[in-house]
Amino acid sequence: MSNTILNVLIMMLMAKVLNEDGADFGMIPIEILIPSVASIIVSLVVFLVIDKFKKLKVRTSIYIYNMVYFFALLTMGLNVSGKEKSGINNDLYLLISLILSFLIILIAVNLIKRRHKQSDA
Repeated sequence: MSNTILNVLIMMLMAKVLNEDGADFGMIPIEILIPSVASIIVSLVVFLVIDKFKKLKVRTSIYIYNMVYFFALLTMGLNVSGKEKSGINNDLYLLISLILSFLIILIAVNLIKRRHKQSDA
């Protein structure tokens, strides 16, 4: 869920930085929410099935979600080489947003774990 929110925030930030108007990025929230909801459901099922046999770590669940989310984007027609009529490439921005949110969440998890280990010592 945090990945979805982070993706939307990153896309909004990119729209501001790139100085694009709302019409160019108008459907981005829908393009993020549909594969995100599907990815959350599929990732949860995969996580629960695998977790029965082997306890998974938080980092592994993040990897599972992002792989499923990327696959969902591919099945929805992710095309990073094509441009829309307006001249921008929404799919490329979606991919950049996915990578940035993935890295931010991994860094946050590592920092939290490091802080937790320091407080236990």
